[in-house]
Amino acid sequence: MKTNIIIVDDSLDYATLLSHCFLDREDISVILFSDSSKALEYLRDTNKHKDTLVVTDIIMPGLNGIEFISEVKKISKEFKVCFLTNCRDSQVIENAFSIGACDYILKDRTKDEIVYKINLIIDNDLKETPEHIEVYEISEVLPSYELIKTSDSELVISTSEEVSVNSIVKLPNTNVSKFYKVENCEIDEGRTKITCKAI
Repeated sequence: MKTNIIIVDDSLDYATLLSHCFLDREDISVILFSDSSKALEYLRDTNKHKDTLVVTDIIMPGLNGIEFISEVKKISKEFKVCFLTNCRDSQVIENAFSIGACDYILKDRTKDEIVYKINLIIDNDLKETPEHIEVYEISEVLPSYELIKTSDSELVISTSEEVSVNSIVKLPNTNVSKFYKVENCEIDEGRTKITCKAI
């Protein structure tokens, strides 16, 4: 069964460039839309809900990405959705996960990173889960933790507790709202070492 990737971006050049990255996969077909309303019409007519990944920008004319995906999820919660955007607004990111995004990818990532993340959603059948819905401030879920490493791309914490893999977390009391996805939890000398990647 082929997976449909529906790319919705008012920059058709960018969407076309991205679509070329999947040409070598015979199990994927890519359909491009520069208009979110036309994409919505297509999705209403398709019966391939479970086998469709919708990749959308946020800032677009007509329906923006959040509004568009809200409508998509009304058609079927089985659609997998992923945001690919330059928008770094913390409230928008929080809204994206609250409506069921599998991932939120920034366009300034390398082409290989973006393609890797999209392939990960398809090959591992990632979809909306309770872990993806909540965005936690670390201090809300970990009363006691020690920062081992913090950077633009990675956050490593040592704690006596655990956080669900794929949860979205952010550090408290920082001027920049940076979000991280929990990717790994491992026991290290009686404590949990939590590794998170920036989104």
